[in-house]
Amino acid sequence: MRARTFHGARDMDLGFDLTPMIDVMLFVFLFFIVSTQFVQAGRSAMDLPKEPGAGSTSEPDEIAINLDESGRLSLASDTAHLSPEALVQRLSAIARERGVEPERLSLLVRAHRNCNAGYLNRLAIKLAESGLRRWRLATAGGAS
Repeated sequence: MRARTFHGARDMDLGFDLTPMIDVMLFVFLFFIVSTQFVQAGRSAMDLPKEPGAGSTSEPDEIAINLDESGRLSLASDTAHLSPEALVQRLSAIARERGVEPERLSLLVRAHRNCNAGYLNRLAIKLAESGLRRWRLATAGGAS
């Protein structure tokens, strides 16, 4: 595309320089790659039950709760071990931060494969008593 200047003597080449747009797109692409890896790195490695079920992947606003082999509870975003009462208090605080009722929280319970079912039952009872009924159990998928 050519344009004539008002001074008449010289032609200007009007074109698009795509280099800045390519640079921005590359940065956006790299941002999403890195942020996705941080989300996955926030989860501790856990040997999940090998049963068909919810799977280990979580929804974007879902809160993951880890229940290890010895029955210790922790949030996936934190390594500190919590009592069931402290866990419910933390979940209530998270709900307040998000501006939602605690009953509206979605939870993903990641129980270790060798965890005693009694620990999971106590957690389920504590969640139910607190009104936290929207939870699912993560599995590795596929029965062995």
